[in-house]
Amino acid sequence: MKLKKIFALTLSVLMALGSVVPVFAYSDSVLTGSYVTAGENAITDADPDTVSIYYFTASSEEELGTYKVTTDAPSAKLRSYCGTVGFRYDNTKDTDYDPESNSYTFTATSVGAKYLIGVTGAESFNLNIEKVSDYKIHPVVKKGYGYSQHYDYKKCNLIISEDATRTYVDITKPQTVVTDRWGKKHLGTIDGPILYIDLKNTPYINLYEMALNGRLRYYTLTSSGDYSSKYDDSEMFLEYEFYADPKTGIYPLDSHLFGILKEVGEANGWYDKDRELGYYLFGDMEVDEESAYLFPCFYFEDPSLVKYATGYDYSPYALVCDNYNGNFCEIDGTRYSDHSDFFSLDVYENSEVSCMAISPTLSTYKAFNIKYGTNTYKPDKEGLITFATDGKTDILEVVNTGTTDDVIFILMLTSLPVIKENPEDDYEYIGDGSPEMPYLSSYKKPKSINHMLAPGEFICVMTDTTYNASARICAFAPDGGFATDYLVYYGDEVITPKNNIGLISFELDFKDNYYLIYNYSDETLNIVADLAKTDPALPDTDGSTELPHVLMCDPVDFSSYTIEKGESLNFRTNNSDGTYVIATATDAFYEPSTEIYLKYNGRTEQYPDTSGIIICRLTSESDTFEIVNQSGHELDLEVVVLSDTAYLTPIGSYENPFVIDIGEHTSDITEDLQGYAFYSYTATKDSILNFEIAPSQSEGWVYAITNTTTGFSTSHVFSGSGENAANIAVMEGETILIGIGTYDGMRFWSTPEGTVKWSIDLSDPVIGDINFDGEINAKDSNLLKRMIAGEGTVKEGTILFLCSNTNRDGGVSAKDSNILMQYLAGTLNKF
Repeated sequence: MKLKKIFALTLSVLMALGSVVPVFAYSDSVLTGSYVTAGENAITDADPDTVSIYYFTASSEEELGTYKVTTDAPSAKLRSYCGTVGFRYDNTKDTDYDPESNSYTFTATSVGAKYLIGVTGAESFNLNIEKVSDYKIHPVVKKGYGYSQHYDYKKCNLIISEDATRTYVDITKPQTVVTDRWGKKHLGTIDGPILYIDLKNTPYINLYEMALNGRLRYYTLTSSGDYSSKYDDSEMFLEYEFYADPKTGIYPLDSHLFGILKEVGEANGWYDKDRELGYYLFGDMEVDEESAYLFPCFYFEDPSLVKYATGYDYSPYALVCDNYNGNFCEIDGTRYSDHSDFFSLDVYENSEVSCMAISPTLSTYKAFNIKYGTNTYKPDKEGLITFATDGKTDILEVVNTGTTDDVIFILMLTSLPVIKENPEDDYEYIGDGSPEMPYLSSYKKPKSINHMLAPGEFICVMTDTTYNASARICAFAPDGGFATDYLVYYGDEVITPKNNIGLISFELDFKDNYYLIYNYSDETLNIVADLAKTDPALPDTDGSTELPHVLMCDPVDFSSYTIEKGESLNFRTNNSDGTYVIATATDAFYEPSTEIYLKYNGRTEQYPDTSGIIICRLTSESDTFEIVNQSGHELDLEVVVLSDTAYLTPIGSYENPFVIDIGEHTSDITEDLQGYAFYSYTATKDSILNFEIAPSQSEGWVYAITNTTTGFSTSHVFSGSGENAANIAVMEGETILIGIGTYDGMRFWSTPEGTVKWSIDLSDPVIGDINFDGEINAKDSNLLKRMIAGEGTVKEGTILFLCSNTNRDGGVSAKDSNILMQYLAGTLNKF
């Protein structure tokens, strides 16, 4: 993303607090499973050693109700998983689970919501889901939410000593929170420690991801217990990220965060020990219900180790590398003595600083400079300063050289790409022996694993192939002699040294390329391991049908091959069920090629998308596939097999939207689309794009329309009484991104599947019709005068901007107002 667009997004937060920002729902990329229905479900292919996940949804209001879940196999133990990314926990210890009968109950309270049922310990069993009572949605619940807003955010910049330790509030005891005259919340007394929240890392429940899903919602009730109104605090919570400390992501507890925790938590039963509604967060833990809302709040044991940055050279603000929100400050003009602020850079090697400023009138401000090292940098013609760090200076000074006060300066620090001495060098994976980053053992690097393994510890090793491959491991004692007090776990085998020199050697199974080395001696051992050919006489794989190239699922890098013109290569993978092949090809000029296709298991040939990417889902039916070069020249091929779909960019995703034209369209929102389908339209003329959901559609939709060039965006929730149309200005050649998504008003962590019909068309903007009533008259002239005088905002890229810019000079000023008055007076007959 270009810096100008990033700054535009940053400025939009400052200039439009409280506006509706589209929040795209996340789906759960960790848990995957299959759907089950009410009644008896025969399961025949479960993995007894893991928790298998099954989804249940109520497809209509008649199917809502309380369900009892059981299995018919004694070894098939239920694990009650609930929710998705923002809210998931294993509540088999909760009161809804009966260990004696191995059963539990749950209540489906919203149509289309996913309920996750986990089973472990058996491969084949019947999963029985029996409805035991009905549930009816209250009529008020079906109505849309209002959004909570506030406008008095304050930037939080902290200087925290390395010795400062956090202590979370003890919610098992009654607690008192006192507010001082500056709005800070103290624990216990006015002199007690200040309370903070780490916005992205909250215990028990991930509040940040729930907010990303738009799920921090609650109801208000009347005195008689009826529903009164509904509110969503998600947007407000997310806006805190921009103002949080850029280095730690923490923010002091204020009245609005205080309200979010209490209102959302109480309404959803997070603190209800009796579990009469919602989901109790704390398992078997006994908490004080009146203080439980403080669960994500902490304080610093020694407050003297935490100071608020002031922007002086001895107390600089933090500028953190790759912080999408950057950092900002307000600096007065030179009429005062204090007209600069200092920032400390956490990274000052191979990085870049960018800065722009905006005046109180929301115009670009250029009267400033940045002092860094021995250099002074000034803005370019667009008001942007960009420079590379020098690798040795970690402080910069922003200076307001003009006379305007309260100018907002926004800074960003980003990493620069590493320039290799040899651009053709392959990426080199470096493991550390952990399960997340195992050592890589390869034919190409004999004895590349040399590790000092402490007593009682283990290391993980991953091989880049299993074809004709044997692992060989030796261990050496501190005195240099051979050691035998270690072993290897490989699959279901435990392998020990076979002789007194401590050598372990075994042939790898095609299905498994991981093994563990464990030291059970009393001293540190030096482990040396490598990979060798089992039979040196066997030929290498060549991509033929008889000797296909072997691809391990989830390798550390793409595998590269060359395909001659008109030829093909065959591949085999160790894991095919539910995994994905991603293949790309480039020609001699390193340009993506679409002249390849993939053949798999008798299916129709699969061709690349417009960006040259083939994505093919594999099944257990076959573990081999073929890629064919149908071009008239040699191609370089990169191919990988992945099990984590988070790496994919399927058609219809945000990164790879459907390309559409004017007219009617239908969106089928599926689980694979993670609750949203995205569409891209490129304008053929300067116009207004009109979007409309068919009025006949049922509620349950949210949509966002964004001009990707200007950054202007508008979003709405569509319901029976809500908005079903939106307009956005677009110039010839600009691209509009349309997101269509589902939401569930009651089960707020779900993204249901569904189908919706909608359309787009273009209309010409009417220059001079400022109030959009279809006429050009004195009302429009008066409205334009007031906006120019500062009573409103005319954002570039909006319909209002197009209609107000009467002289077509790219800005809205008094000149436009004069032209409009001349037009109304009859001295001009056109704009």
